[in-house]
Amino acid sequence: MRPKIKDIEINLEDFNAMIASLESILAHRKKKPTTKSAELFYEHQVNYYKAIRDARKNGKLFVLHSAFAPVEVLYAFDVVPAHSSFLVGAIAQLTKKQGEYMDAASRFGYPWEVCQGHRPVVGGALLKKAPKPDLCISAQIGCTNAASSTIGLARAYDVPIYYVDMSYGGKREVDLAYYVENLKELIKFMEEFTGKNFDWDKFREIVDIERQIAEINLEIMELRKAVPSPVRHRGFTQQYSVDMFTPGTLEALNFFKCVRDEIKENVESKRGPIDTPERYRILSILMPPNFAHKLLDWMEEEHGVFSVGEPHMAYWPPNIKLDPTYPLESLANKYYNRPMVAQLICPAQDCLIPDTIRLAREYRADGAIFYANVTCHTSPVLIRSVKDSLLETAGIPTLVLDMDVADPNYTSQDEMQERIETFLEIMDAYRDKRKREGRA
Repeated sequence: MRPKIKDIEINLEDFNAMIASLESILAHRKKKPTTKSAELFYEHQVNYYKAIRDARKNGKLFVLHSAFAPVEVLYAFDVVPAHSSFLVGAIAQLTKKQGEYMDAASRFGYPWEVCQGHRPVVGGALLKKAPKPDLCISAQIGCTNAASSTIGLARAYDVPIYYVDMSYGGKREVDLAYYVENLKELIKFMEEFTGKNFDWDKFREIVDIERQIAEINLEIMELRKAVPSPVRHRGFTQQYSVDMFTPGTLEALNFFKCVRDEIKENVESKRGPIDTPERYRILSILMPPNFAHKLLDWMEEEHGVFSVGEPHMAYWPPNIKLDPTYPLESLANKYYNRPMVAQLICPAQDCLIPDTIRLAREYRADGAIFYANVTCHTSPVLIRSVKDSLLETAGIPTLVLDMDVADPNYTSQDEMQERIETFLEIMDAYRDKRKREGRA
C-alpha cells in the first residue's frame, strides 16, 4: 500500500543538491569568466535558493507563490517568496529527476496532457522534495495550470493558500480597478497572517526600484536593435527569471544595470557577444525547453543564429508606467502589461500579433521560432495567427518547434537541432525573396 501524502516525510536531499549544483556553476563562472552579468545571474540564483533554505533559521516566513503573483507586496512584508514552478522545476532539472517527479504526478492522477512545466511541481510536492512553505499564494492569469499546480502543492503540504484574482476580457480600467482591490485584500490578509502592519514606505521603495528596472529594460530593448545582435541568445531567459523571481530588489536592479552596460559596450564597439558572426536574426516566441538551454548556445555558436526579440519574455511595452506615489495602481499596470501576462490575457489581435510584427520589422528579423509546448493549453491556439501574420506583413517564415518544455522524451535536443538546420535554408529563401521584392 502506498503511503498517504500526509505520512510522507519531507526530504530535502534533492533541494540541497540543486543548490550545490548552482554553486558549482557559479564557481566555474568565476574561474572561467565570460561576462559579469552571467556571474551575477548565478549569484542571484544561489542567493535566491539559499534564502529559501535559511528562511526559518533567519526567523522569516517562507511564502510559495504561483507565476505572476504580486511578489513586491510579499517583499514589503519581509517574507521569503519563492516561485513554485521554478523552485520545484529547478530541483527536478538540476538533479536530472524530471521523470521521477512527473511519474509521481501521474500516479496521483495528473494526466500527461497537463502542462509538463507544472507536473513536476505537483510530483515534487507529492514526494515532499521542497521545503515546506508557511503559506501559498496563487494568482489567476491566462495559464490555469500555473494557478492549479500551486494549489496542489498547498494541499500536499497542508498549508493555507490565498488566491489573488485577475479579471480580464472587459474594459481595461475596470480590470485594473478590480486588481487594485484584490491587492488591498491581499495586504489585509497578510497583515493578519504575519501579525505585521504593512510597511507602505518600504513598498514605495520597492515599486520605485521596479520602475528603474522597467526603464532599463526599455533601454535594453532599444539597444538590441543594433546589428550585429549585441546580446547572447540565452540572455533573455536570464533577464526573464531575475525579474520574475525578485522584482523590486536591489540585486535585480544591479543585474539589469550590468546587462544594459554590457550590451551598450557591444553596440558602441559594433561587435557581437561572441566571435561567431551573426547570420540570422530571429524572434523567439514563448519559452524554449528548460532542459535544453544549450540548444540556444548551439544556434549562435554553430550557425550564427541570434534571438533579437521575445514578445512573451523580454518585451517591455512602453505603457508600463510605475509611480511609487501610486504603488498599488502601478503594480496593477505592471502585471496587466508585463511580458507573458499581457499576451495571455489580451486578444491576440490587440497585443501579441501587433507586438510581434513590430519586433520583426524594427529588429530586422529573418524568421521566428515558435516554441510550441505540446501540453500547454493556452499557446498552441496562437500558432496559426502568429505564423500567418508574420509571413503576410513582414515576409518572414516561422518554425513551429513542437516540444515539451520540461520532458526531453517528447523531442530531444538532437531532433530540434535537425529541424532548426532545415529552417535555416527556409530563412535564406525568404531573405532572397524579400530582397527581390524590395522588402529586405
